Amino acid sequence: MVVVGINIERDNGALDRCVIEFLKYRPMATLWSPIDNRLPHSVTLGKSHVGAHNSKVTMQSMIERVRAHLSTLGITLQFEANPPATQADVDEAQERLQLSLPASYVSFVTQFANGFDLAWTSPKDKVFGTFTMEPIASSVEGLLGMRDWRLYSEKAARQYGFPYTDDPELAMRTNARMHHWLPLVRIANGDFLSIDLNEDHFGQAIFDKHDWLDGGSGDNGSPLADDWPTFFEAWSRVCFVHPKSYYWPNILQDTGVEWSSPEFLNRFRLGKDSIR
Repeated sequence: MVVVGINIERDNGALDRCVIEFLKYRPMATLWSPIDNRLPHSVTLGKSHVGAHNSKVTMQSMIERVRAHLSTLGITLQFEANPPATQADVDEAQERLQLSLPASYVSFVTQFANGFDLAWTSPKDKVFGTFTMEPIASSVEGLLGMRDWRLYSEKAARQYGFPYTDDPELAMRTNARMHHWLPLVRIANGDFLSIDLNEDHFGQAIFDKHDWLDGGSGDNGSPLADDWPTFFEAWSRVCFVHPKSYYWPNILQDTGVEWSSPEFLNRFRLGKDSIR
């Protein structure tokens, strides 16, 4: 796995410098037995069916496009991926969660990679790109764990009352929805990029703000994209760079991420996106 250390120095209370240092490699944890290189023809998941769409080729081509663009800027992309998940991995995850997984996500993890690490840094621009997606089993553990320590049962939520939110009743409903959010990527400050397993927004990629109940409307789960592969593709078009402010809520709209925002530097945009 690519391990990235972030050293931030502040001068007079303002952010002066952000230097990303690549630390030594260590192997990504092996949670699955090696499988052969053949792509599964299909994945059957409840009523969902994933056909022979070659996600591996599509996603890998996006990675190579990012690598090539960064190379022209003198930046090296570090990328390591786990082998794809198997149908048994998917079945076990659904059994543990007692929830179905979206076909788009299943296709991603079974045909491309069951988790990966991506990282690059540009001290000159004071920006960086990191994207560590958890293996399916780790995401399941994350959701089950959060049900134990982060989320409230209906009774406990009512007792707590969400006193710091503007609308405690909305916060109650938000808390209930969060029991069906599968965390895929953890941001350094404790936020998550997740997928919604609730029926009304099934498969949607969402932003889970860790301190949502400490103030604000009582809502959480801003949309990132209609599904996980769509978010991956959109983020790849800016080389997986993080917002300049390092704060995702700054670039979230009701319909998803504002990819044209100046928070994403133009020189990291691919192709026609670079003229925005």
